[in-house]
Order: sequence, then C-alpha cells, then structure tokens
Amino acid sequence: ISQLEASLAQKEKRLAGLVDAWVAAGADRGSQWTWDLQRNKNKVFPGGFQPRARYDRLWATAACQVRSFALLGTDRMAEGCHPSDHFGIAAAVGITG
Repeated sequence: ISQLEASLAQKEKRLAGLVDAWVAAGADRGSQWTWDLQRNKNKVFPGGFQPRARYDRLWATAACQVRSFALLGTDRMAEGCHPSDHFGIAAAVGITG
C-alpha cells in the first residue's frame, strides 16, 4: 500500500459517519466553488488561468438535518475587492434525537 493510499484510507476513516453539508443541502451548483477565480479576482494567475475548487467544507453528523447551504462574501466590497480569496460558507442545520 502506498503512502498516498494509506493517507486516503486514514482520511476516510476520520470522515466516517459525517456528511458534507453542501451535498446534504442539495449540491446547488451556485454554491459549489468556495475558491473561484472566475468570480473572485483577489488572486490572479498568469495566462488567464482561473481555477475553481471546493476547498472549504462543513461536515455534519447524521444527527444533523442540513436545511440550507450558502456562500458568504460573494459580493465585492466598496473598495472593489472581495473580503477574501475564499468565499465563506454557512449552513442552517437542525439537530434530531
């Protein structure tokens, strides 16, 4: 088993029993990318490369009912930039049991 495979197996074990709040809330494509250089110009790569990634996540247990998921900080501030190169994330959850 490679070091990468061992690392992934360990990560999967730590995440067992948890759900990704974005997925649980319906995986809306409008809130998918938390680091999105197509929408957020705070960071610029040469050659026009504009990557997108979902680096930031909220994890919930099965006892949580994720009702909604949203990105925060997607509007530019008065200064013309976003608050961060990553968008914030928020979820509304209900606790069962």
